[in-house]
Amino acid sequence: MELRLSRWVKSGYILARGLAAGLSLLFALSYSKVLGVENRSIVTVIFTFSLICLTVFTSGIGLFLRSRALDPHEPIAFRPFVIVALISALLTASSVFAFIILYSHTRNTIPATLIIFSVIYSFFGALDDLSHQSLIAYGKFKVAALLDVSTVIVQILFFIVVSLLTDISSASVLFASLVVSYIGSVLLSYIALQHLAVPNKGQHFLTSMDLVKKSKAFHLVGISNGLADRVDRLLIGWFMPLNFLGTYSVSTSLLTYLRFIPDGIGRLLVAKQNLGLSNKLRSKALWNITIISLTLLLIPLAVFLSQSFVIVFLGDDWEISRWIITAFAAQEVLRGLYLFVISRRVASNNQDFIFKSSLLLIISSTLGGYMGIKLFSGIGVPLGIGLSYGILIAYSRLRGVKKT
Repeated sequence: MELRLSRWVKSGYILARGLAAGLSLLFALSYSKVLGVENRSIVTVIFTFSLICLTVFTSGIGLFLRSRALDPHEPIAFRPFVIVALISALLTASSVFAFIILYSHTRNTIPATLIIFSVIYSFFGALDDLSHQSLIAYGKFKVAALLDVSTVIVQILFFIVVSLLTDISSASVLFASLVVSYIGSVLLSYIALQHLAVPNKGQHFLTSMDLVKKSKAFHLVGISNGLADRVDRLLIGWFMPLNFLGTYSVSTSLLTYLRFIPDGIGRLLVAKQNLGLSNKLRSKALWNITIISLTLLLIPLAVFLSQSFVIVFLGDDWEISRWIITAFAAQEVLRGLYLFVISRRVASNNQDFIFKSSLLLIISSTLGGYMGIKLFSGIGVPLGIGLSYGILIAYSRLRGVKKT
């Protein structure tokens, strides 16, 4: 069964994602100011390892679920997915613990309290991510949108109240606020889906083991996207001074916030939802002209706003080179275009393209980022990763990928 949503629901979902991302951005700037550059850099290290492990162990399952949950002949029941989600969350938390311990002993020391919090945060973060994806997969877009926004509001309120009432370190309060909000989101998602009845013409539901086996091709997509999205912070945190990681993360935060646009559209595409473009924009030539024009217009504007935003809110200590931000902005545009390509291929279950392009993204983004940081320092990382996205877009053109 292919669920068709109204334009209002789809637009509302993307707007809710934007609102949640905007609140998260303001929250991030606020706690960055409280933490300071050094502590913010440590928090960024934990976030980076957690989000990479999360996408490695959850994105493949989530992508497969969103594309096949309501298949009329072989749908996926909710309970088998819950079992797989718990296993994925345990693998995520275990991997984060191993990486954080390794980093703490070989690069920069991380306090034991934050190591414990990183494990708890990554476990419930993985469950929250999969819960959100299950809501989308089963057509609960309104609930997903509501939880997106309310989760961030809970984080902000918890952080403010606990910070005012206790003397606990700001970093610990931050992770506690994230964990509390994720637990609430997961419980509400479970309540919304536990009695879900999935139509089934074939009288056969996929089991937990079937779900793991049949989603293997999608795991590479999760690994590639998760690694490519955070490999810049991983490389900077490993090969450059720790304080630069904090300033880089915060200075590019406005541009990272704008990811909600391609990410939201990509999730709709995977769920087989038509974008509702006008007939004029369906023309490939006109689409290309529109994208190029918007890119040339938005990159300089985004760079100016990003720098101004950080300086006004946090001060000159958080400023980095405008050229680094420009390179990152170009990388983000190319990332968005590639995301549209891979989302359409996932929706159409084109496993050959998915496998080859995902493998190429893992190799090219890691190698490009590493060579970039060695040759050109901070600016080289987004340049190398942006080049890898450009190569994949060119590859998709050669394979005749149709863009809308």
